[in-house]
Amino acid sequence: MINMGTTRLSGRVLLVLALAALPSRAADITLTPGETCCGSTGEIVIVSIDLTNAETGPAVVGGQFFLQYDQNKLDFLSADIGGNPFTVEIYECSMTVSPPDCTQTPGLIDYAVSTDSGHLGTSSDSTMAVVRFTALTNFCLSGLVSFRQHEPPTRLSAFGGEEVPATLHDLVCDRPPDIFPDPLGEKTRFISFTSYSAQPSAVATGTAGQTAIKVTMIDLQHPIPANLPLNPPSNFTTFDTRLNGVCEGGSYPGHHCDNDADCRLCAGGSNYGRVCTSDGDCPIFPPPSGYCPVGGTCSNRVACTAAGEVNGCARWVGKPGIFLEDQDAGVGGGTYKAARLQCTPFYHDFAGEGLLHVTGAEIVPSSVYEVEVFGSTCEGNESTCAAVSAPVPMYTRRSGDVWPAYNPPVNITQPDALDVAQIVNKLKALLGAPIKAIAQLQPNLPELNANVNALDIAAVVDAVRQIRYPFSGPCVCPSAVTCGSTACTNSDVCVTAFGTGATCVKTCTSGPKIGEPCIYAYQCGSCAGGPNAGLPCASNGVCGLDNDCIVGVCGVIGTTPGFCRDRCGRCTP
Repeated sequence: MINMGTTRLSGRVLLVLALAALPSRAADITLTPGETCCGSTGEIVIVSIDLTNAETGPAVVGGQFFLQYDQNKLDFLSADIGGNPFTVEIYECSMTVSPPDCTQTPGLIDYAVSTDSGHLGTSSDSTMAVVRFTALTNFCLSGLVSFRQHEPPTRLSAFGGEEVPATLHDLVCDRPPDIFPDPLGEKTRFISFTSYSAQPSAVATGTAGQTAIKVTMIDLQHPIPANLPLNPPSNFTTFDTRLNGVCEGGSYPGHHCDNDADCRLCAGGSNYGRVCTSDGDCPIFPPPSGYCPVGGTCSNRVACTAAGEVNGCARWVGKPGIFLEDQDAGVGGGTYKAARLQCTPFYHDFAGEGLLHVTGAEIVPSSVYEVEVFGSTCEGNESTCAAVSAPVPMYTRRSGDVWPAYNPPVNITQPDALDVAQIVNKLKALLGAPIKAIAQLQPNLPELNANVNALDIAAVVDAVRQIRYPFSGPCVCPSAVTCGSTACTNSDVCVTAFGTGATCVKTCTSGPKIGEPCIYAYQCGSCAGGPNAGLPCASNGVCGLDNDCIVGVCGVIGTTPGFCRDRCGRCTP
């Protein structure tokens, strides 16, 4: 780029930038987004350079601006005058315009504008310039376009060459949350989302670094309509943060409730299992009305009181990985990105992962969660950090609900025979069957390295019969099991040592995934590069031409033991 010094435009008032001895008040120069701050690949992105709050200082006749942008996410199209009164382009050095003294540099823009020669300037709010880009990826603008350090710097000029003091404001805007739920909808044992931005909106513009993602349990196991009266859902109220309890008395004892009204439910009619206040709320077609029995009371209401829980009933998204849809079909059967919940924050470039499926024992059917992004400056002080995105609510479907119509969003009893047929299709690996993140329903912690199997079919059949969700659900954080303390070859020794549901987990002992759960050795290998980078592998053949497989070992060769973990598959280092 060029050095736009004090002699460049000596014949024009814009850039004869003599410093004022006693600056008046500072005007504001702000980078302002167009219609949206976030969008998708291929969209036209507009950023304007706006003059505001210049009323008490000298009238502005022009300005020079030194910008930088993320060339990996934005492709520069043009820089243009902003319109009346700034109608004259004085200078541009960019990737599309290169005057003789310009050195084109990807990611940098030099631009200058002024009023017409006879114009004495303006103190009114005005758009001085407009910059346009094409998005190369899904994006959120904060941090992608900003003013850059330069000598001379970005500045404004008054008639006669006097500098108008100005304060620079990088791009800040009201923007969508940093977490975007999967547009294809909720799942039963996974929550799925994309994080588009490298930092949450609360982080200062341009701050670099990694983020952590927090998942808070808000309301667990609250199916609507309610389960059959004799099959109340599992009571996980001590692990969620909403004040709730279970019904005592009435026709639905043991069912989830937030208040007494939740314990009076239709016993018949088309609104069976839904809250009612009279028989008229429970219609039967043709009439007469159904039956709204006397309700019970919502008792034992608590919020996050599980003994030993120190995480505030929140969990953190762990290290993402690439997993196979079908272990037998290999890469040809499809892959997906997933992560497990853990007790401690994990800082990572989640914005680079795309759609991520997250599971854990805490992700249970018919539940509500809130997901937040923590900026890199929060590491080590998460409880007091302000650099946190707004919470995004996320939901899970009813137990066994793997095929439309889904509940939620529709408020009807699910699953049904179609769900059974589709889970069978998944087991057969038929084209069009639901993805693994939808179809995998068991056990308490779904095993990302395992296939959907007959037990998932059984889970859907039981759900059609309205048998309640059968698994034990959340565990406290931190885990009571110490990592590496008890070797095992199966879960029996773990159950003896740590109670029902304790698991025996093998982990990778060498290769690029040391410490990560595994079943087979290839799950500990990873392609080092190329189009299949990150895929599990045991040989170079999976990774493509000229791309190596970094192999790993699962367990210990010869004895292949694992180590005990709690029933949520976790342990404390």
